[in-house]
Amino acid sequence: MKTGQKQDRGVAGLTILLSLVVMLFIIGLMVMIFTLMGGALENSSYDTTAGSFPNETLTAVDEGYHNLSVAGYKDVTCSFYAIYNASDGVYISSEGNYSTYGCSVNGWAGNFSQYEAVANETLTTVDTTGHNVSVSSYANVACAFGMIINNTDGVVIDKVGNYTTVNCEVRGLAGNYSQFQQVNNESLTTVDNQTGELLSESVMPNVDCTVQECINATSGNVIPSADWQEDGCRVSALINTTANNYTNTDWNCSYNYTYDKQNLFNNTNWNVSYNYTYDRISIFNGTNWNVTYSYVYEADTLATGVMNKTTSGIAGVVDWMDIFIVIGAMVVLILLTVIIISAIRSSGMVDSGGNSGQRDVGTA
Repeated sequence: MKTGQKQDRGVAGLTILLSLVVMLFIIGLMVMIFTLMGGALENSSYDTTAGSFPNETLTAVDEGYHNLSVAGYKDVTCSFYAIYNASDGVYISSEGNYSTYGCSVNGWAGNFSQYEAVANETLTTVDTTGHNVSVSSYANVACAFGMIINNTDGVVIDKVGNYTTVNCEVRGLAGNYSQFQQVNNESLTTVDNQTGELLSESVMPNVDCTVQECINATSGNVIPSADWQEDGCRVSALINTTANNYTNTDWNCSYNYTYDKQNLFNNTNWNVSYNYTYDRISIFNGTNWNVTYSYVYEADTLATGVMNKTTSGIAGVVDWMDIFIVIGAMVVLILLTVIIISAIRSSGMVDSGGNSGQRDVGTA
């Protein structure tokens, strides 16, 4: 019985190399799967942990971020409560002094615009010389005044005729000032053509009246301006055909008037409310800060350490794969060399016997 032996010519161990590559691919795929599973198990094994740190000292805080001691913790988040200057214990406001990012603090340098409000600051014996509010010496300060109240009786002081402001200075006005007012439908009884009737505001100092309109109180008819006159805030009827119908009747007159109003608040104490902005200097830059904060992070556990080592060990297998490929390639090259040598010898190009000197050159 004849048995045939399969001979693959020209492959030179290529089958072995392909089998090796397939095997390494399968091993790599399994390593990847186990590594991904190990990484997921490792992440699930962390323990969410919260903590707080009172007065952690950051040295020479300046422009640029200064990390807290927990900044390197896994997935850490920080909540800042208070920051104090380490030297004098002064509270450091975040406005204009620093900013935070994650678990780091960034100090600010230079000036910044600060907005503030003041309610009922007392100025004593305000007169025409001018009185500065307490913030007038601040750098590049600008004040906007609101309500001003008399400190004694709480009466709101009208700006007109009582004071002026120049930036952060209040100046009282002395003496009298001209005040304009208006009166509508003031009743005058039995207006005659002799003495007439005085308007109620005629008693004001240096008063000047301008009557706009007079109406008969009974009929509601407008009395023509040609039938009455006003002199020194006194209204009287004129004798003519129409006026005879309104003489000695009641009138309603509307008029404007100006008078000298006396400044009653000069040299008294005032309560001043105002807003102001100024350039504030960050005096804490470059000093040591005490930072109080809380933090939350993912803490390692015993299981985390085990899974980390296991995952690293499994993943380390792939480091040998390139060596395996190189060895397989070398084996293929050696087999190819052997096949080439065997082919040369079998072709007769190289005499393997002892009759190398006899050669048959052709036959007839």
